[in-house]
Amino acid sequence: MPITRNILAALHAPGPDTGATDAELLGRFADTRDEAAFEALVRRHARLVWGVCCRALGHAQDTEDAFQATFLVLARNPHKPRRAGTASGFLFGVARRVALKMRAQTAARAARPPAPEPGAGADPSAEAALHELQAALDDEVGRLPEVYRVAFLLCVVEGLSRADAAAELGVAPGTLSGRLARARLLLRARLAKRGVQLAAALALNDLAASAAPPAAVRAAVAVGAARQVKPVLAVVADVLRARTVLGAALGLVACVVVAAGLATGDPPRPADVPAPRSAEKSVERPAARDVRGDPLPVGAVARLGSARWRHEGEAESLAFAPDGKTLAVLSLNDHSISLFETTTGKTVHRIAFPDGTFDPSVVAFSPDGLLFACRGGDGTVYLWDAQSRKLVHTLKSVGGEGPGRWSPVVFSPNGKFLAASAGPNLIAIWDAVKGKHAVTVTGHQHANPSMAFSRDGRHLAVATQNPVVQLFDAATGKRAGGFDPGQRFALCLAFSPDGKVIATGGKDMIVLSDAVTGKELGRMEMKQVLNVAFAPDGKALVSVGEDCKVRVWDVATKRERRVLDGRGWLGRSMALSADGKTVALGSVHNVVRVWDLDTGRELSEQADGHDAPVRAVAFSPDGRTLVTGGENQQIRVWDAARLRPVGQLKGYSAQHVAFSPDSSRLLTAWDWSKSARVWDINRGNKLLDFGPVEGERLPAAAFAREGKTVVTVSWRWNGEKPVPNAPRTIGLFGTWDAATGKRIREASLPGVGNTVLALSPDGRLAAVGGQGEAPLWLCDIARGHERRLSYTPWDTVKGVAFSPDGRLLATGGIDREHVVGGGTHHRPRIWEVSTGREVLQLAGHERTVTALAFAPGGRVLATADGDDNLPSLPPGPQTIRFWDVGSGKELARLGGHHSNVTSLAFSKDGTQLVAGMSNGTALVWEAPAAIKPVPSKPGRKLGPKELAALWNDLSGSDARVAHEAVRILAGSPEQSVPFLADALKPAGKLDAAQVRKWIADLKDDTFAVREAASRELAARGEDVEPDLEKALADVSPEAVRRVQALLTALRNSPPPDRRRELRGMWVLELIGTPAAQKVLTSISQGDPGARLTREAKAALARR
Repeated sequence: MPITRNILAALHAPGPDTGATDAELLGRFADTRDEAAFEALVRRHARLVWGVCCRALGHAQDTEDAFQATFLVLARNPHKPRRAGTASGFLFGVARRVALKMRAQTAARAARPPAPEPGAGADPSAEAALHELQAALDDEVGRLPEVYRVAFLLCVVEGLSRADAAAELGVAPGTLSGRLARARLLLRARLAKRGVQLAAALALNDLAASAAPPAAVRAAVAVGAARQVKPVLAVVADVLRARTVLGAALGLVACVVVAAGLATGDPPRPADVPAPRSAEKSVERPAARDVRGDPLPVGAVARLGSARWRHEGEAESLAFAPDGKTLAVLSLNDHSISLFETTTGKTVHRIAFPDGTFDPSVVAFSPDGLLFACRGGDGTVYLWDAQSRKLVHTLKSVGGEGPGRWSPVVFSPNGKFLAASAGPNLIAIWDAVKGKHAVTVTGHQHANPSMAFSRDGRHLAVATQNPVVQLFDAATGKRAGGFDPGQRFALCLAFSPDGKVIATGGKDMIVLSDAVTGKELGRMEMKQVLNVAFAPDGKALVSVGEDCKVRVWDVATKRERRVLDGRGWLGRSMALSADGKTVALGSVHNVVRVWDLDTGRELSEQADGHDAPVRAVAFSPDGRTLVTGGENQQIRVWDAARLRPVGQLKGYSAQHVAFSPDSSRLLTAWDWSKSARVWDINRGNKLLDFGPVEGERLPAAAFAREGKTVVTVSWRWNGEKPVPNAPRTIGLFGTWDAATGKRIREASLPGVGNTVLALSPDGRLAAVGGQGEAPLWLCDIARGHERRLSYTPWDTVKGVAFSPDGRLLATGGIDREHVVGGGTHHRPRIWEVSTGREVLQLAGHERTVTALAFAPGGRVLATADGDDNLPSLPPGPQTIRFWDVGSGKELARLGGHHSNVTSLAFSKDGTQLVAGMSNGTALVWEAPAAIKPVPSKPGRKLGPKELAALWNDLSGSDARVAHEAVRILAGSPEQSVPFLADALKPAGKLDAAQVRKWIADLKDDTFAVREAASRELAARGEDVEPDLEKALADVSPEAVRRVQALLTALRNSPPPDRRRELRGMWVLELIGTPAAQKVLTSISQGDPGARLTREAKAALARR
């Protein structure tokens, strides 16, 4: 069985006690030796214990021994953690002490795991740093007071929501939040004293965390299942009584595995028996790799495209190491520096910036290759040792005010000094070796100067305004000269290798000037020059502009020798290797392009993948085709079975892709385009365009109503200065004839921009999300009306998804509470579609939630995160999480992809999950099909009073209460199905004459008659909506008011009785037994025009 399913099946398959608290389980085990209770405890805390043991020991067999010893101690002392209310703190402490003692006892053992083979991606220094960081975190967590330690372990390590953790401990959520906040503050302070950042420790800890192997879990469970204490366990028990609990466990770890096997009446399975120590193989199971041999994250089975030369976010700055073997790429968006191996394009290391760093924008190597530097937006310069990659100096800005964002950092030719802008009209020169401030340069007139040391290091040239270039004495900081090369604003400059020429690049040209006299030697016409560099022989000059093209100029003739097209729309940075043979280009597209300068051959090209962020992924309804759409005019088509490229739709970018129901056509949309496009997916040619009026942006489109209608969502700014209280943006929801391209209808959605779109499975409804005063809407395509959902204004919806049955809507994005109000998580939300009310919030994501997808069964939701968006706490690593839709509990998570996820899609059979990445790749994960929804205390028997109360809850307007009632009823089918069989009856045919009479009564002179008619019509729900719409034309003003009120209420939410009926059928569909199916079949025999009948038929069709 593949590893992900194996682990998830073992750790997340629900057991009979998953709804009980730790205290309840511990009590049952202590009082009655309840094996099921102990098993639930083992499975619940296996990840915590395994992680502690694994981080301390590393060796697989030792980890398993310590893991089982920890649960042996719990089995012998269940009363100790019972008093604390949870086993987490107790197990953490036991596991830590067991593992540390074992490590000390086995330190001299010769047979240790070998280092990874060359090329496997392991770095010994990085591994050592990782273990040091993890040890520091575990040590300090262990030193926390118990109440804080338990709160931290439950919420951060074990991933419980604050509400669940509070319930587990029996305290108020506010109390739990206070304890967690205090734990974080203590950890941050204590780790800082050890030179460790809490965010970095948590990030690496999360990446290294792994689940316990199923065999180890079963063996630990067997410890608690012992009915008769065998001799070995008797010895353990005696020692436990004679010594401290932990001391005994530490002394007898070697016998735990054997004891666990003997504790039950049955022998262990052959697959569970560990190999003898002497027979251990040194080679562990290799990580899965992509077609180029690069490692994949755990659980991933394929990578579409290549991870080489890929980074996260826009490339603000590039720098080659002096030996040309390494290229450093600084990403503003991800606050990191990626180090690439120049011969292969592999990422060999990532360096994260210290907490609090903002707007890092420049990276540079010292000429001797010993240091590399980066400057933050506040002027702080960070210096790392280039070999060990450890931070050696932090140089605080001497100017107080931060410099401009693009101000460079430059080393002197001997590498001993470093110059960096320190604020407006201020440059600091530092002793790079000692990390001491040496000289301050003033007198230039710009906050964002370009600068370069002369070849002899005696002067610093600064490109500013009036005059454009000034020279300063590098030793004293005094002005030594200057000249005006004839261009108003210089963006960059460089000295020739002999130091005699200065090249300056500006908005319209490159100018060559004599470095001594300032005399102009020539100019080359070029727009928006970002960077210039001389070749080592001084005969060529290399430049890059915002047009994403690298140009090579002949210095003598001032003519272009070669143009290297970066095939992008906005260049950012350039670097030339010290030998002048290689040039690298960075842009907004998250990929580095590298060329051989002599031949012009691109060294970084990968033809079968994207070279810009992937923004959308979708499987065809027949399951045979996968499409990835992205920036830079790339839409790629893949064989879904073989995961191989089969075609490309050229000349068009896409951030939203959608198949027609018959899988023959593809609809694509792109925010910067003014139209959506339909393609023939087999031939790859355009069929039709659907466009809004000039001035709008169209980011999303989809097929509706069996492919006969195209739905688009566009948006525009509401003028530069809208009237007071008017929305800043206007969303436009359009429907089009799919055959002719003609617009059918357009509706305004005030207060939403940057829109996203999802269609319900039946094609009748559309969810539109975005940013603005009204960020979430539901649009009824069939009936032609729209309603705004109660979403926090200016929260941003970046993803929407309907459940397969269309009953639920999931949304995710940015929570303003998280960004500016001190919140700790961005929360995906789940809504009941029929009422438009929120039923769940899913707490856990530290980054913006950027994508969502329901698994085919509809009971598991996958969510992914990406952009940081200035969170109140440092963000953790990017993750994909799986949630039980019924309970809101997190079931599992995927990680290790090191890129923001932009889109998610499950395959038709639910076995695969594809994630589009902003680094230009898509990862195909083995979907955790073994995860099952968490039942609500299985086997619970519901009495008549409780059934009646739950039935009443189903009719209520509180969707959260109703959702919980649905979950409880679905978890008790033996009582629920007979009850619902009696309560739910097929819809009878409406008496048309009676409906007409009620409508006529709306204009009766008697108030009581009018009220009675309104109540009767409201109780019939949308079944009478067509009659009410017709009545608007020929009733009195009083009746019109009542009809309009009825229609508004019906469109916003069904009446109470109808809500109860719809939710009751949902319970039956969730149960899915033959008895439940029989009840649905009976309901489906009702009046064909009634909604109840239609819903029952749809539920049966989905089985």
